[in-house]
Amino acid sequence: MDEKRMMEGTRTLTPKDRAAFIKTRVDEPKSKSPMPTLEELVLIRTLTILPMILTITENSLRKIDVTENTLNKLYKMVTNQLINRIIADIQSTKKELREAGIKVYEDETADNNLRVKFICRGYHDDVTFTRDVIKSEIVVKLQKYIVEFYK
Repeated sequence: MDEKRMMEGTRTLTPKDRAAFIKTRVDEPKSKSPMPTLEELVLIRTLTILPMILTITENSLRKIDVTENTLNKLYKMVTNQLINRIIADIQSTKKELREAGIKVYEDETADNNLRVKFICRGYHDDVTFTRDVIKSEIVVKLQKYIVEFYK
């Protein structure tokens, strides 16, 4: 992952987590360091957010089913394609994390923050995302999916 994309990925970490990550980052090969790289933290965040986006999309599909609109068939078709794309992205993200030796095993919400626990090559750690960060990341990812449909 290039440096610009990695820095973009840290903008959604809390300032404390970002500073701690940058301070402890080691530029060794991934397999030797128990600390996650910036790219791996971005993958962890992505894996945390994608199921939320999937739930939002599935809820929208249910709402489409109960409303009467002449374009419902089109809306359902596009929403189903979006759901399939999100599921594929979840699977590929899990695969990348698995190959890197990372397992995300728990997330919990407390004080409007989402704390995600993971194991990175035997090293237990967690990262915290604020509610506002999660909301903005969901909006950004949904916009990216929508743009992909119009390409």
